[in-house]
Amino acid sequence: MLPQADRISYLSSVMKLEPHDIVATGTPEGVGPLLDGDWVEAGIDGIGVLRFEARNENREAR
Repeated sequence: MLPQADRISYLSSVMKLEPHDIVATGTPEGVGPLLDGDWVEAGIDGIGVLRFEARNENREAR
């Protein structure tokens, strides 16, 4: 995996990065697959939290 500065340098060579853009680089080691009904939460200190429920698109409506 590239060091953080190299990843940002590469990304900026193929797309325009703007102030406040977020670069998602993947899932931390040891995290398993999302299952139907799991809750996902991501946040940035001082900005806010995004929380959503993972849904299997093939499941029947409740």
